[in-house]
Amino acid sequence: KALEENGIGRPSTYAPIITTIIDRGYVEREQKKLKPTLLGRAVDGLMLEQFPHIVDVDFSAEMEKNLDKVESGKTDWHKTVDDFYKGFAASLEQAEKTWKARRSRCRTSLPARSATSAAVPMVIKVGK
Repeated sequence: KALEENGIGRPSTYAPIITTIIDRGYVEREQKKLKPTLLGRAVDGLMLEQFPHIVDVDFSAEMEKNLDKVESGKTDWHKTVDDFYKGFAASLEQAEKTWKARRSRCRTSLPARSATSAAVPMVIKVGK
C-alpha cells in the first residue's frame, strides 16, 4: 500500500519487490505483515546513512515521474540518467571510502557449535 500511496512502482512491480526483499532476507512474513529482519534493519540503516536521498520516498516518487516522462517521449533518457548520476556518483565515491575503512574493522564470521555435536566447532559466515 505504501508504494502505491507514494506513487512508487506499478501494480505489476509490487509483488516482485516484496518477493525480492523476502528472498534476500531483509524481511519476513509475520501473519499478514512484513517484519524487518536484523539484516534488513542493518541494510536500511546503512542505506539511510550513506544514501539518504536515494531511499527517500519523495526521491523515488519524483524519479517515477521522470521515468514516465522518458517513456512518453517528453524527456530525453540521457538527461534523466545524467541528472541522477551527478549526485549519486559523489555519494557512491564517499560510501566506497567509508566502507573500505569499516570492512577492515568488521567481523565476517562468528564461532558456533554444531547442533549435533558440541565438540565440533563451526563458523557462521556473513556475506554474499
